[in-house]
Amino acid sequence: MKHLNAEPVSDSRSLSQSDPRRFPMRFTPLILALLPGPLAAQLATYDAGTAGQPPVAPDPVTQGWTFDDPSGGLVTVGDLSPDGSTGLNAWFIDDQVTFTGGRAHHAALFTPQNIQDAFVKGWSLTMRMRMLNSSGLDNFYEYATGTSSADDRYLLFFEVQGTDILANALLTGQTFLCTGGHDGAYHTYTLSTAPGALDASFEFDGVPMGTVPRAGSNGNAPDGGVHWGSGSSGATMRAHYNLVQFRIGPVNGVTYCTGKLNSSGCVPAISFSGTPSASNAGVFDIGASGLVNNKTALFFFGLSGRHNLSFQGGVLCALPPLKRTMMQGTGGNPPPADCSGTATLDFNQWMQKGHGANVLPVGTQVQGQFWYLDPADPVGVGLSDAIEFTVEP
Repeated sequence: MKHLNAEPVSDSRSLSQSDPRRFPMRFTPLILALLPGPLAAQLATYDAGTAGQPPVAPDPVTQGWTFDDPSGGLVTVGDLSPDGSTGLNAWFIDDQVTFTGGRAHHAALFTPQNIQDAFVKGWSLTMRMRMLNSSGLDNFYEYATGTSSADDRYLLFFEVQGTDILANALLTGQTFLCTGGHDGAYHTYTLSTAPGALDASFEFDGVPMGTVPRAGSNGNAPDGGVHWGSGSSGATMRAHYNLVQFRIGPVNGVTYCTGKLNSSGCVPAISFSGTPSASNAGVFDIGASGLVNNKTALFFFGLSGRHNLSFQGGVLCALPPLKRTMMQGTGGNPPPADCSGTATLDFNQWMQKGHGANVLPVGTQVQGQFWYLDPADPVGVGLSDAIEFTVEP
């Protein structure tokens, strides 16, 4: 099987330090400390929207992406508006035939300055999608600073494994089992780096999964930019994409406070990925792990600052008045009770579902945590630690 996006090639072109796509400058911590504070920026975004908003999911080409189709039309693409009962619109890529050259993907290329900024300020590549099927490694996304061995490349392939999704960093050998990723719902997959860092972190629905080291690039990578879609001439897949976003800038959010020890012996931990946005420009997933399985949970928040008050056997971390989001199931293993329960909320989508009623003004600072049922606890409930973030445009 040939994976176009992973095949090493020789590159005889000369390297030039004047072009960061060929030889990215490495800033020392001292230089980083002297640079102005980083500003966040969405450099490339595909956003299919929610059901009815817009009525039809846009073609990625209309949002600044190019379409590369070596299959000559045998790989099919199109909109789903909406995508079944998910409440989201989607752009699908259907590569369910095996033939030489069977691949098609979308691309966005960046300027040398963009690439330099991404290294200095950090970056994130987020994809919210659901896979319907696959045969081998085919569905992928990647970011590369250029196409020479001196350039940086970050590449993940995705394939279905039962009710899960396996994410494979083919160039460096890491694999990550995204449990429940093939359950019919949309899930969020994020690669990101800290300012000045070379290795990336991988998150699934806001939960850290591990590290994807920097790999040397080759001629199959984007010449400074992002690819996503079908990437193998031998494997097959069908995937639906609601959001793909490359962002430059620091992470917006910090965790604080203390979670409550639950009846199964775990202290739940909150996590997050993406960017809180009043215009719903992308995804902002807030998650919690270590909850009691097969119970109900919700995220609640305040806008008045941090708090540290005894509450239901734990700590209330946000100052009232408080607002709650919708209830959801924690899932996890079948009974008996354990700590396999989780909860995830796309805060941007939750704001937009109220057709503007829930949208918070740009600059609003939010503090919140998860609450969930824990029947074996003396009080009957559990609490996670908390997150604080600021709503962006």
